[in-house]
Amino acid sequence: MAFNKARALQEAERALAQGRISEAAQHYLAIAENEPSDLATTNLAGDLCVRAKNIPEALRLFRRLAEAYTHDGYAPRAIAIYKKILKLGPPNLDAMLKLAGLYSGQGLAREARDLYAQSLAICQNQGLQEKALEVMRRISADEPTNIAHRLRLADLCKAAGKAEEAAKTYLDAAETALSASDHELATVAIEQAAALQPDDRRLRGLRNRLSPQDASTEDLPAAEAAPEHARELTPLQDDPEPVPTALTPEETTGALEELDPGAGSGSSEIDLSDEWETMATGQAASGGAGFDIDDLDLEIDFYLKYGMAQKAFERLNQLEQEFPGDTRLAGVRRRLRERSSGAPGVSERPAGSRGRPHEDLARHLESASAASGASRVQPDFAASLEQLVNELGSEASPPPSEGDPQAHYELGVAFREMGLVDEAIGELQKAVRRSRPGADRERLLSACRLLAICFGEKQMPTLAAKWYTRALKVPGLDSDAMLALEYDLGVAYELAGNLEAARESFLEVYAQNIEYRDVAARIRQLAASR
Repeated sequence: MAFNKARALQEAERALAQGRISEAAQHYLAIAENEPSDLATTNLAGDLCVRAKNIPEALRLFRRLAEAYTHDGYAPRAIAIYKKILKLGPPNLDAMLKLAGLYSGQGLAREARDLYAQSLAICQNQGLQEKALEVMRRISADEPTNIAHRLRLADLCKAAGKAEEAAKTYLDAAETALSASDHELATVAIEQAAALQPDDRRLRGLRNRLSPQDASTEDLPAAEAAPEHARELTPLQDDPEPVPTALTPEETTGALEELDPGAGSGSSEIDLSDEWETMATGQAASGGAGFDIDDLDLEIDFYLKYGMAQKAFERLNQLEQEFPGDTRLAGVRRRLRERSSGAPGVSERPAGSRGRPHEDLARHLESASAASGASRVQPDFAASLEQLVNELGSEASPPPSEGDPQAHYELGVAFREMGLVDEAIGELQKAVRRSRPGADRERLLSACRLLAICFGEKQMPTLAAKWYTRALKVPGLDSDAMLALEYDLGVAYELAGNLEAARESFLEVYAQNIEYRDVAARIRQLAASR
């Protein structure tokens, strides 16, 4: 016999009206099974299964619903359903990762990062090595320009014994670092990769990009590849012309002036110290805005982990110049000295003093070599994962993206549709905070009204009245919108027991449109109750 949807709905509504939740759930479940495209009924069936404490059935329905919304491109609704799944029991890694991916796709990097950090903590607690790697791969994929994430993933792969993937990831990090002109991190990543896969084809190309001057001579015969002054000292026997052993003073001056006008007036080298110092401190915080000591400790830890003790000292020197007398920096310097003692090529040269660029590069290469040599001993995976969890937990969250107000508004609408009123309130409040009254007027108005409705559904009419009042302050309201908001404000005041305020709101509506809804009757009722 064919399924009778209309009859099933009647039976479900009757059972629900009489408080027979389990029976109502079964009727709605029958509809959901016979018409799987009816997603609203599937959601209602899942909610009733929750009320009937049939959690396994609710989870089955919600998983199917989340996949359907994801497939159809309704990301906000899919996010709402995954939120329901996560509220029903112990943490579900698969649901958390899918939810994080949806957040990332909506441009909500902060929410995605929090879920990834929670997922890694679960992997750590349960010893899930492969799942932890999967989580870190997703983090790296979501923020492809984040060099630190790529290096963390590579470290974790190396700790897991996945040398090939670790080497590839280190080289990916080197590519990203070179694109960002961060030669120090590129050097570290390249040397780490070379220690794992010395024959990788990408190594030569990346090293050439790192040191283009050396690249031009890498494939030449030894005699041709030697520096010019070396060939002057050891000329080939069959050279027809004698090779000059030195330039005259006039020639020297002319060559220098070609490189830098005015260089022949006493300069003995091209001074690039300002440029190198700018590169070394390009990511430093600007002065005058203070600094966070915890963030500084994390930054120092990062430099030391990748063999860049010199850069750690340079960063500390810079802060000491910007904030003289700050006692916290003395403690940081003491800890830095203890942790970097014995590191090759490291000095505490003040940030204002100038060294030669090739000396700085030699120090960075030497530090990188020391780091890569130490990394040949595989670290314990659990220890590496614990360090990663701590770093991500302490790391500053990404800033809100430009699309945040609209994304949060859409999530608020979807959450309310799916019955997640508290979550809807949270998202709509974010949308209001990040909206601009002039440019985002329509969204701001709608968000305020929805917030008032949500608080009304939670039996909190006083808060509903606050949001109706806020909506009335949105600039550029037309007369119809003002009448509707003023009327709803009167209803909220009446439910809150503030009868005088309710009467004033209804009178304002009455003054503009005597026939608006039942405003006249409401005024009479309030007058009779005085």
